[in-house]
Amino acid sequence: MRGDVNVSAWVSGSNVDSIRVIFDRFYSNNVRVVHFDHSGAWGQTVRVAARVEFAGMRTNNLHFYSYNRETNTFSRINNPNYRIDGNGFLHFNTHLGDSIVISEGPLVRR
Repeated sequence: MRGDVNVSAWVSGSNVDSIRVIFDRFYSNNVRVVHFDHSGAWGQTVRVAARVEFAGMRTNNLHFYSYNRETNTFSRINNPNYRIDGNGFLHFNTHLGDSIVISEGPLVRR
């Protein structure tokens, strides 16, 4: 990848809320969202640390998806190698930006 990369990420705010509403409408899973200002591929695998609130959510079988709002498509992120540290930060790998949707297990349609 050549050119600038915007590494800003959000776990709250209007972008996060709007993505959560979309997934809540069509899927029965509890989901959390990490929204990146960068869209598309990073050009390499990046390690992310984000303070995600998991209250009321089982975290032993999380599934990660990259959602592209422009195309209204998402793809599964295989092998995110995630962990939650003692300070409550979620660490995971991704090669895609956009909005990362974190789900309790595989997504299940309503």
